[in-house]
Amino acid sequence: TVISIRASLGAANPSDIIFPTIISTFISLIFGLISNLIFKRLFH
Repeated sequence: TVISIRASLGAANPSDIIFPTIISTFISLIFGLISNLIFKRLFH
């Protein structure tokens, strides 16, 4: 996992990646849902 790679490379806090990853996943989900609604209305 990314945390184990960061730990093996000597990162001070390997779990710092968790919060930004959750935020970017949530933003991608919202963008995908909005895109789906737009395309659904355009090509229905």
